[in-house]
Amino acid sequence: MNEFLKLSWRKNITDEEFDRKFLTDAAVADLYVYKSFDKPINSKPKKSIKLHLANKKHVPGLKYHRLIKRKSLLTKITKFHCLEALKVIQSGKRQDLLTRKETNSLTVYNKCHSKIVEENRLFNEYIRNVWLKHRYKEAKTRPGIYNYAWNYWKEKMGRYLEYPQYYKQCETLCLNFEENEASVDFQHVIQPLETGTLARYVHANLKEQCILKLNVLRKLEKQDLLNSKLPVSQDKNINKLAQSHNFDVAISSSGLKRIIDYTSVKDKWLIPVVIKEIQVDKGGTTTTKKIVFVDKVLPDINPTVHDLNKHTYKRLLRLNFCQYEAFSYPVEEVPIEGVKEESIKTNKEEDEKMEELPINEKQEKNRVIHHNVNYRIWNIKKCTIQNTLMKNQVKDKEINLLVRCKLDGCEATEQGVLYPVIVRPKIEQQVQYGVNIPSKSELARDWTCLFFRLYSVLYRARIYNPTTEIIAVEKCSIQKINVEAHTHYEYKPILGLGVLQKILSRLITLDCGTYLLQHLPKQESFISLLKQCDNEDKAFDLHTYCAEPKVDTKRHPSWLPIDVNYILPVHEEKKTIPGLFHGFDNAEPNRVSKNKKY
Repeated sequence: MNEFLKLSWRKNITDEEFDRKFLTDAAVADLYVYKSFDKPINSKPKKSIKLHLANKKHVPGLKYHRLIKRKSLLTKITKFHCLEALKVIQSGKRQDLLTRKETNSLTVYNKCHSKIVEENRLFNEYIRNVWLKHRYKEAKTRPGIYNYAWNYWKEKMGRYLEYPQYYKQCETLCLNFEENEASVDFQHVIQPLETGTLARYVHANLKEQCILKLNVLRKLEKQDLLNSKLPVSQDKNINKLAQSHNFDVAISSSGLKRIIDYTSVKDKWLIPVVIKEIQVDKGGTTTTKKIVFVDKVLPDINPTVHDLNKHTYKRLLRLNFCQYEAFSYPVEEVPIEGVKEESIKTNKEEDEKMEELPINEKQEKNRVIHHNVNYRIWNIKKCTIQNTLMKNQVKDKEINLLVRCKLDGCEATEQGVLYPVIVRPKIEQQVQYGVNIPSKSELARDWTCLFFRLYSVLYRARIYNPTTEIIAVEKCSIQKINVEAHTHYEYKPILGLGVLQKILSRLITLDCGTYLLQHLPKQESFISLLKQCDNEDKAFDLHTYCAEPKVDTKRHPSWLPIDVNYILPVHEEKKTIPGLFHGFDNAEPNRVSKNKKY
């Protein structure tokens, strides 16, 4: 211990070593902790850092969606299970392949089905009352759509002047057809001609906002006028086909849809019918053959704003999603020499009213609506049911019908097989609450398009009119159209074929001349057959009838209920099924309750 105490524990440090190893007073004074906090601190500016965040998921229609905060019969958790169950039902998944979660959701859905039906009824009543408050308002549309469609409409009004001026009524035809009266059999015989170019259908990208650009309407190229674009009575292609094929009636796609859509009793329309004899050369012998030509429907002299919108959206869908050429048919149609198809004339002021939307380099190129046409011959046979008791029953003659129609595009399957595509707009009235069911007229026309275009599929684009945004695109087959017609209206579109056969069987018995098929709202289920005549006091003056065309802004389309079975992306985002109120409970459907121990 004594030796330990004798050790020298202090070391003499020189001033030079002290300055080298320790901080000086001046250095300590400059430190941050010794500064006064009353004085502002002069710090260096921070560098701006840009964070590359992922774009927020786009949900079509979410910004228009409105929640109706009324008492709901279902809780949010129950709505979530019902949504999952509705998806399973619509997918058609087999019972033995269902997971436990899907089985549980179906059980909940079946238990709540009566409540769902009741709330769907209350929901549609509420939506209808909202719609009735605004039904007297003047219908409006975007200036670009109005200017384009109305100028196009007025140019097409010139078709009235291509037909004789005076007509008188000769008889009345009934549009009703009873299913138990007879059965009508339509058999496809042959497709003697198809020509033009067919576009490739491109699906809409709904992962981001999909808006139909109106500026493409001003980029349409002038195209040659073809015979297939004229009324069928002026189509020389049909005269050539009559030399080698047997048919009694030639009809346009427009006239075909108008006659089969016989349930629209409140519409007024005119269809010109031209009956003439054509010389046919058979084996060196020239004979005459009488053919009935059912032309395109004449444009309405008082179209509604809804009619203008629908016409414009048809062209916009083709310009946006059917712009690339898929292939050309081997037969090329020869254009009419020295004649160009009339372009839509707009003045400078109207062009300025068109929405100035950004145009990229791809849109600077002129757009083309690919024109194609095919001619198909169908055999129509009426088979009278033997059990039907009818006096003076007349056996109908078989009719060979030539149908002229076109396609919007084509699409390839996974196996590489091409099938025809038809694109149709569906303008939604109340997209903030859901989508409307199709009208009876729309179902009849869609069914007609699919029936007479073999192996085709229809894409129904649901559009929000104020912003021209596509909310959803629905793929429809002819079977799906039949199910919708039966579910919503208990209606069979195939009955329209019986009405078509009834009218055609009368037309083929008429003498040569020019006729009109006229329907007025007061006639309901009947149409008038008018025949060309000389000037008489009580004659119908076709040229005076079309003298003052005007847009009817007071007439609105009929209200359509919300489709409670159509699931939109916004419903999946809100985790609920369509046609229900929001409710007041705050329970989250994906939250799992935990047992807490105290």
